[in-house]
Amino acid sequence: MALYVSRPFRVKDNPDIYPVARWCYLFADTFVELEYHAQLFGLSQKWSYGNYYLLAPNLRAIAIEKGAKEVDNYTANCLKKKPLPHDPAEAKLPKYR
Repeated sequence: MALYVSRPFRVKDNPDIYPVARWCYLFADTFVELEYHAQLFGLSQKWSYGNYYLLAPNLRAIAIEKGAKEVDNYTANCLKKKPLPHDPAEAKLPKYR
């Protein structure tokens, strides 16, 4: 199981929804693992896009510290489009202290 973050990119859309100008993608190998980390990082559901979350730069640093793999934006776009398994038995979630 792996957690991934993309390099930061600029979002110019709605400043009410995206108050931070630079974001990155957070995604994982399974849906359960993605939701686990989203809750761990305190992410809002409005930042969820099903297979990935938008992640602010300060949380990106924490995700990398917790073991997330940094990928380039091309790889991120490819990986975040793949369907995620939903079976909790497939996810061996890490234990953080």
